[in-house]
Amino acid sequence: MSCDVYVSDDLLAPIRSGAVELLELDYAGRQIDHQWSGRLGTSAYGATLATPAPTTPVTVWVNDTSRRYAPASLGYLDISLTTRLDVALYPVPVPASGGGGGGPGLGTQSATRPQTPDEVAQLIAQQMRWGVWSEAEANGVRALVDAVIRGTAVADPDGVLGERVAQWREQLAALGIAVVADKTHRGSGSSGSSGSSGARRAGGEDRGEASGGMVIGAGT
Repeated sequence: MSCDVYVSDDLLAPIRSGAVELLELDYAGRQIDHQWSGRLGTSAYGATLATPAPTTPVTVWVNDTSRRYAPASLGYLDISLTTRLDVALYPVPVPASGGGGGGPGLGTQSATRPQTPDEVAQLIAQQMRWGVWSEAEANGVRALVDAVIRGTAVADPDGVLGERVAQWREQLAALGIAVVADKTHRGSGSSGSSGSSGARRAGGEDRGEASGGMVIGAGT
């Protein structure tokens, strides 16, 4: 058994990039499968992931190693019940020189750098209002924050996911945001949804969450 995972952008156009990797992990963060995105069918792109045996809930992480798109995570999934998943990735803003993501007063030395969850939300709204970040890029920032929170809760710092979390933290730092994980969340997925990634299961209802509970902290 296997499951095809199709990867698209926020406009649901296929992401034609070989830099996108797909990680399939169990609840404890152990790797079940790892594939690179390629052509699926005539015009779609993605990868085929193996179904674990015996069957166990898994989390699928989709990561653009070129850092153009924010990562997405889907969990907990019983992929033995479906042969297809569709995942949408949001673009990440290009950091301005000096960090902080651009806009007035957001350089690395600025006293207005966000320090609380409300301030992070205000930063995103401010960047959109100034036209620095598009709505899609704002969603990409939210997706990055969510990936760091969820990944930190489960990742072995020396494992493959731990390496990815460190890279995502670097991306956020370049945008002027630091993330503090909520230690009460464990596992490779969490309840709830922040809407930072898209996922649907072919032929029926989703079984799992695409992103979830998080605590955000920001600052120097």
